[in-house]
Amino acid sequence: MVFKQYCAVFFTPMERLDIEINKICEGDYNKIGGSGITIYTFTSVLDVQILSDFFKGNERNFLIFDLAKENSGYNILDKNKESKLFGFLTNNDLNEYENLSNMLMDDILSEPTYRIPSGWTYSNSTSNSSDNKETTNEIENSDNFLEVYDTFTKKEVNDELNKIIDKGILNLTDKDKKILQKLSNLSK
Repeated sequence: MVFKQYCAVFFTPMERLDIEINKICEGDYNKIGGSGITIYTFTSVLDVQILSDFFKGNERNFLIFDLAKENSGYNILDKNKESKLFGFLTNNDLNEYENLSNMLMDDILSEPTYRIPSGWTYSNSTSNSSDNKETTNEIENSDNFLEVYDTFTKKEVNDELNKIIDKGILNLTDKDKKILQKLSNLSK
C-alpha cells in the first residue's frame, strides 16, 4: 500500500464532514476552519480519483490536492496554523504507516479470503469430488467477478464505494482494492 498525504478544502455544507474524513484517512486528520470553509490535511491509501468520487457521492463542494513535495507547496504566515495543518508532513508517521501496511499485507497474503462479491450468489455442486466442486476461493481468485459492476447505475457505484470505504482503510482486502479501482473507472 502506498500512503499519500492530502489537503482537502471544503465549502458548505459542513455537516458530518468529520465523519466522512475519518472514514478515508489513516490516523488523525488535521483541520482548520472559518466561515463557510474548512481545510483538512490527512494521510490515506486511497488515490485522489477514489477520494474525489467519494466526496462527489456525498455531494460535497471541495478541492483536493496530493501534498507530494514534487507537485505542491505551501506557506502560511501564521506558523501555528501551518504547523497544525502541515506539521505531520515532517513527522515520521509515514514510516509507521508503511510498517503497519507491510505487516497487514503479510497477514492478508498468508490467509486466503473467502468472500463472495456483492451481487453474486454461491452454491456448492452436489458432487463430493473436489475437482467438480465450485468454491468461493475459485470465484475470489478470478477477476471475472468485476464484470458484475459494469451494470451498476451511478447511485449503485456510489453506494458500493461508500460500503467499501466504510470498512476502513486498514480492513481492505486485495479484492476490495480491485473493486475500488473498477468503481473509480466506472464513475469517470
